[in-house]
Amino acid sequence: MSWFSSLSTLFLSRIRTLAWRGAKRWVRQSFPGVPTISTAQLAQWLAADSFDLPVLIDARTLEEYTVSHLPNAYRARTIAEVD
Repeated sequence: MSWFSSLSTLFLSRIRTLAWRGAKRWVRQSFPGVPTISTAQLAQWLAADSFDLPVLIDARTLEEYTVSHLPNAYRARTIAEVD
């Protein structure tokens, strides 16, 4: 791998990290009344023997969903897939 390729990969990784942080901050500020939980808390909730389980909607593409998704998650379909 060339030095340029390594540098561009590092740069894109940093940009993605900053973009994700900004998106999370925007969501928290725009929707302060909506509760959030961590992935660890979600895992505990899903593992609990409870009738009060969340409904999980996965917004990934069919290809991504096929590779990996949470058990019992529903996949949201695009308008193109519905037609």
